[in-house]
Amino acid sequence: MTWASLIDSGLVRPNVALDRITTYKLGGPAEMFAEIIRMADLDLIAGAIAADPKPVLALGRGSNLVIADEGIAGL
Repeated sequence: MTWASLIDSGLVRPNVALDRITTYKLGGPAEMFAEIIRMADLDLIAGAIAADPKPVLALGRGSNLVIADEGIAGL
């Protein structure tokens, strides 16, 4: 699975504003964003990471999290 195919499928969204999902409402965009609902989704993303490694930041509920205005690279 490639990043482009994951974006085309809608599983991964590019350039997502993270200020909307943090409690402090601060920060820039994520290069790519995925909300994992099923284990199969996680398997697809793991395959893309194995084929083309990207930095990954796992977020919980976004509380007490400050994201730089420049955002984050990767997923």
